[in-house]
Amino acid sequence: MKTFNFDFENIGGVGKLYAIPMSSFKRIRKDYISGKNYLELVKREDIIDIPNICDEFSFSENSVSNDHGDSYELEINGIIPKISGDSTKLMEELERGYWLVLSQDNNGVVRLSGDPDLNILLKLSTQKHTGTKAVDRNGIDVTFSCTQPNPSICIDVDDISIL
Repeated sequence: MKTFNFDFENIGGVGKLYAIPMSSFKRIRKDYISGKNYLELVKREDIIDIPNICDEFSFSENSVSNDHGDSYELEINGIIPKISGDSTKLMEELERGYWLVLSQDNNGVVRLSGDPDLNILLKLSTQKHTGTKAVDRNGIDVTFSCTQPNPSICIDVDDISIL
């Protein structure tokens, strides 16, 4: 009999998020014995580490079936507070590019979203706001999204920050 194996410690949200341009991607190496996937990169300096200061990032991947077959609608949402100075250029780069997105949820699961083999990448949309009162949040709502033919790939890595 097949059964799901899980523990009962379940924490919501995304802890870490990285936007990876195709120029930094080399391949996903699959270990067929263990069934694990490993991300290989060619250069790390173009990867953008997206801050999760407010602890308000989320990952959702919805399976959809229609006449054309199955697909997965993917969204990674969050808030980046108070963009100014040098961060403005990074924000513009994110808004204008297409990305593979590596996310780690608060349970330690690392996923690569986008399909590098089919050149399906995520696009960032933003909504910038200041609020109307001093106590309101001043920042940028961000959403990475795409529709892909397969679910995001789980990546095996001990520490996502040392990729």
